[in-house]
Amino acid sequence: MTESTGGPTLSPTARLLYSVGTVLLFGVDLLLQPPGRDPAGGLSAYRVGSMVGAGVMLVLLVAIVAWALRTFRKGKPHAPLPQLAFWTLAGYGLVTFLGLLGRRPTEPAVTESERNGLAIEADTIRHPLLGFVLPNPGPAYHTAPEIQTQLDAQFKSHPGAAAWALKAEGQGVVAILVSKFAALDEKGFRDFVTSLRRGFVEAGKGAVQRDSVSWSGAGGEYRLGASHPSGVLIELRCTARAGTNHDLIACVEIAGKNPAELSGVLDGLTLSP
Repeated sequence: MTESTGGPTLSPTARLLYSVGTVLLFGVDLLLQPPGRDPAGGLSAYRVGSMVGAGVMLVLLVAIVAWALRTFRKGKPHAPLPQLAFWTLAGYGLVTFLGLLGRRPTEPAVTESERNGLAIEADTIRHPLLGFVLPNPGPAYHTAPEIQTQLDAQFKSHPGAAAWALKAEGQGVVAILVSKFAALDEKGFRDFVTSLRRGFVEAGKGAVQRDSVSWSGAGGEYRLGASHPSGVLIELRCTARAGTNHDLIACVEIAGKNPAELSGVLDGLTLSP
């Protein structure tokens, strides 16, 4: 059976997911404007955090709905109206987000070799050039070519950040995002996570159940746990490396029905000195 547009009829569950995603992405598109300085006068880290907060939610929503599409619509034709609306807004929001990332001319660039340097091994995921490692979430998780192709094409022309996404059919999504800094200190990190939290909540309309931030002389850590009205749970951890000639913030986000099952992936994210 088809809709009047000639596309297939979505199941009620899939239609709900696309409708929710479209509304959320509309909010993201409105939110993704170049932010000004925070009240304390910070600019770079605050701007990056705001963009990452909205941008990571955007990437995850795209990945989650791609997973939902395959789960609920196996063997059916594509492109019903809710799906088209979602992908239109997702593409616009992603391009806007990446364009904003490109306005950080003073920050060091992620090189082509770094963009292609993520190594997925049987037990670990590591990036020797950027210096981070985390446990592999399991054999069910694979790279998401339909998302990664778009990410690679867009990030290629924008210097300071890179992202990767993995998904498991019927289970969830793991996203990794890194951002390089010329110099990162405690204030910069706190600006980053404060605006990340704000952007995350405003973009996703989710409920933050807990979050915490800490800092030591060598770097910092941020954790967030949130829920979405659709039933998706989200766990996020960011860790920072500071005081080096290659300062970096790396974040891992897990979205699914039970992300606590992958708590070891979050806890296992480490950065080399």
